[in-house]
Amino acid sequence: MKPNTYYTKHKLIGILGIIISIVFLWISFKGTNWNDFILSFQNVNYYFIIAAIVVLIASVWVRAVRWKLLLSNVGTATDVELYKATMIGYMGNNILPLKMGELLRAYAISRNTNIIFSGAFSSIIIERIVDTISLLIIVTVIFTFVPITEFTQTIAIIGLFTVSGFMLITFILFRHSYEFKNWYMKKEQHLTEKNKKTLAKYLVGFCKGIEGLWQNPNPGLMIVLSFLLWALYFAVILLCIVAFNFDISLVDMMKMNILVMTFGTLVTLIPSAPGTIGTYQAATIAALQIMNINIDTARAFAVISHLVQFIPYTIIGLYYFLKLNLHIADLEDL
Repeated sequence: MKPNTYYTKHKLIGILGIIISIVFLWISFKGTNWNDFILSFQNVNYYFIIAAIVVLIASVWVRAVRWKLLLSNVGTATDVELYKATMIGYMGNNILPLKMGELLRAYAISRNTNIIFSGAFSSIIIERIVDTISLLIIVTVIFTFVPITEFTQTIAIIGLFTVSGFMLITFILFRHSYEFKNWYMKKEQHLTEKNKKTLAKYLVGFCKGIEGLWQNPNPGLMIVLSFLLWALYFAVILLCIVAFNFDISLVDMMKMNILVMTFGTLVTLIPSAPGTIGTYQAATIAALQIMNINIDTARAFAVISHLVQFIPYTIIGLYYFLKLNLHIADLEDL
């Protein structure tokens, strides 16, 4: 693919994401009663919102510690360096198109350590795989025993088949690791010869990520940290729910929490503007509507819970980005 064609294609995808976000924002806030909407903000207990932000920032440290395990076969870095790079990556996802924060994160850690970019990027792919599988396990178990709606039952079934299928494929690839490595190395060479270097990079990164799952020296700790991360995210959302003082039982709060977390994660698969603006609000409002929350209050909750994630990540990540003297333009050379 010629460079001009490549950048044009990605530009079009970026524009499509913005259009999708605008459509979802329009759907989410169409017919809003602005008086009720504003009143919902006035009734929020912002001490709980501050607590949610603190827990969210703490979760990044846990993610950094787990990332260190994933990088153990690639190079060495301190927890602080990994924390800074992770924050920079989140900031990049919030302000840059096409999830370029993942590239920025890998670049940030490779710039200041002995870890090469391709190794860092592969580890991030492993991380995303582990995140997805661990969340699918959680929601499959919960929605199997607590089927909130027919849709959540469907999610449970899909989750079960996805996790089972992934484990089976991973096991088969593990048994044929030599052939698997030869296959993707040849594929990389073939794509590179066709001037599809970016596609080759993503393919190799994904395949190395799969290999990394069975090469990790401490899988038990990685599993524990993965579920701890989701527990912290659960706490963040729960604090936001408590801040709004919804007139619902504790059990319903838990149901609402898992719905928001599940819908908010699944919606990241949809192309959108940076920071999942629009798509996140639509998913969160839909989750709260299942629990029969007032639509305007649900809209206010969607805005607040999004800002809880967006503002800290962006401000702290931008601070580290500037402090480390990084440049977005450098990503073009990766």
